[in-house]
Amino acid sequence: MNNNLQQEVEEMEKSPHVLAQERMDIANSYMEKGKRMAKIKKMKAEWWKLARENFKSDASADRAWDLLPEGDEMETLRLEMK
Repeated sequence: MNNNLQQEVEEMEKSPHVLAQERMDIANSYMEKGKRMAKIKKMKAEWWKLARENFKSDASADRAWDLLPEGDEMETLRLEMK
């Protein structure tokens, strides 16, 4: 049996309680990522106020932000939450 089919069969065999718990875990993870994203966006706003004048354009300032660890984390979170 191939891996995907086996995984689908295992999913169908889970009890409603287990499935509900998994959904709660996913929702909790999404909530935590959302909280972290909000904090990073606040940090970006503060950084923007201080750093924007040092760049010729908004795009170059955004690229500089993206190179920071927080910018990288923000992009990672955004992709995980899609």
